[in-house]
Amino acid sequence: MSERPPPVAQALLLADFIHRDARNGKYDVYGVFNLVSCSQFPATLPDPWVYVALTEIYGPTEVRVRVVSADEDEPCFSADLTADAPDPVTVVEAAFPVRNVSFTNPGLYRLQLVADEVVIAERRFQLIATDHLIRGPGAALAPDISPP
Repeated sequence: MSERPPPVAQALLLADFIHRDARNGKYDVYGVFNLVSCSQFPATLPDPWVYVALTEIYGPTEVRVRVVSADEDEPCFSADLTADAPDPVTVVEAAFPVRNVSFTNPGLYRLQLVADEVVIAERRFQLIATDHLIRGPGAALAPDISPP
C-alpha cells in the first residue's frame, strides 16, 4: 500500500454514451443509468460507457475500474488506468466504453473505482430479466423526476 493518500473520486458514472468535445475538452454524458432490463441471460450490454473524474492525485497513480456482482469479488470487467496531474487540485477525467462484457445472471452489480487495493468509489446497477425492455436497450431506469 502506498504512503500517499488515495485520489478522491468526484464522479463515477455508467452511461449509454460519452462524447468529448474536441474544441473545449468538455465531456457530454448521455443516458446515465442504474437499471437495465434484459430479455435473456447471459446478456451482453450494448457497449455502455464509464466516466471517471479524480482529484487529489499526488504523482502517477494506478487506478482500476471494475465491475463485480454484488455477491462475488471476481470482476466480470476490469480496466487499469494511470492518473497523473500537475498538482492535487487538478481534476483528471477519463471516459471509455465497456465492450463485450457478458453477465451470466440478473442481479445487483457494482461499478468500482479502486486505488491501492482500496475501493474509493462505487456505483451500483441492477440487471433484471423481463419480457419487455424498460425504455429501450441500456436505458435506465430510475423513474423520471418531473418539475412541479
